[in-house]
Amino acid sequence: TTVDQLERASFGTASRGGLATRKSSREARLVNLNEDPQLSGALRYSLKEGASVIGAGRCDVQLGGTGVAEEHSIINVVNDDIVVHKRQGDTYVNGREVVEPIKLKHGDRVAFGRLNVFRLSLLGQDDDGEGDWDAAVAELAAHASSTSGLDLPWDDDASSSTRSRQPSLESLDSAVSGRSRPSSC
Repeated sequence: TTVDQLERASFGTASRGGLATRKSSREARLVNLNEDPQLSGALRYSLKEGASVIGAGRCDVQLGGTGVAEEHSIINVVNDDIVVHKRQGDTYVNGREVVEPIKLKHGDRVAFGRLNVFRLSLLGQDDDGEGDWDAAVAELAAHASSTSGLDLPWDDDASSSTRSRQPSLESLDSAVSGRSRPSSC
């Protein structure tokens, strides 16, 4: 069995009821992006033909985290068209806020809320690395600097390292215990 055959076999649609096959010639899925390259691609949500609701509630694609609404967005797959619609939450495609429906293409980066960033992957198309975390952060940071409404969970300087933004052990300890850590630790 080739890798392509395995990929096709695993390309079902995750939904409340389990797996279903798609009829579209452009099978699509959302693949997560993460600052840790080993975690990018760990989550893959297949999009069914028709409307897939994305959100924190009982949705086709259930997400958690800051800024994710019960019915956050809808991605509609009809034949070869894949369109994202904003519903209750802030949604961004390649750093641009979704204010009206946007047609998606392979490699587009889609952000739901503040922490959930995905790349649209179409079966049979090469992934050329354009859907990486750094590109998504740079796009969102550029949008944040041009508008005052987007509050990112990281610095607005997209060129700075995301790893340098980790909280210190001292700040975590004091947040949990309510007191400062002794200086000898």
